[in-house]
Amino acid sequence: MQQAAAFAALAASPSAPAVHGYWAIRGLAQPIRTLLAFTKTRVVEVGYGDGAAEEARWAEDKLAQPALGFAFPNLPYLATAAGVRLTQSTAILEHIARANPDLHLLGATPAAADLCSMWIMQAVDVRGEISRWAYGAEAALPPALVDGALLAPFEAALGERAFCAGDVPTVADFVLVEVLLHVRAIVAARGGAADVLAARFPRLHALVERFDKLPGVAEALAAAAALPWNGDTAQFR
Repeated sequence: MQQAAAFAALAASPSAPAVHGYWAIRGLAQPIRTLLAFTKTRVVEVGYGDGAAEEARWAEDKLAQPALGFAFPNLPYLATAAGVRLTQSTAILEHIARANPDLHLLGATPAAADLCSMWIMQAVDVRGEISRWAYGAEAALPPALVDGALLAPFEAALGERAFCAGDVPTVADFVLVEVLLHVRAIVAARGGAADVLAARFPRLHALVERFDKLPGVAEALAAAAALPWNGDTAQFR
């Protein structure tokens, strides 16, 4: 859907679905899309594809965002009929979590909340390392990506917990699993193990399998399989 039409629908009805905007890639937005599916949040997608025309369309839409209520115009974004206007992927994830308090997606206890925050930021750091390579000029994989070794700290820290922060999923799992799947895809595409998680990281592999069984998750990830991981300037898509 086009941004202008999506926001016209928001203004027309207090029960209109939320609007989520991003490039037509997995990128920063896939954890958001998966969480929206898990929470059964009604949403319409505003997407931007490859090429100069789509970049120009986003540039025009970005200029329109301050008038729509965005303090920091950017992608991804989330808007609701109740007036929520958010950019920054972690802020969006946390908003969705707070909108579904019964699911305890930010942690059911103070200790779980601490773990959730820490795992989110650690996963974001690793995602940044992957992005620097994917969008960089160095074709060779960094040593820590060759066999997925940068995942070893997550394997050790998870211990016997079912999910990042305990027995139930939190936002951290949505961020981490996307990183794990991205690393698995890179390693397989560059001649490594077909499934580096199954081969080297049994705890993380089991976490991904548990995650995939959560309501709505398998369907969201199946839909995401049709999308590139990264944008059209990346050396790994």
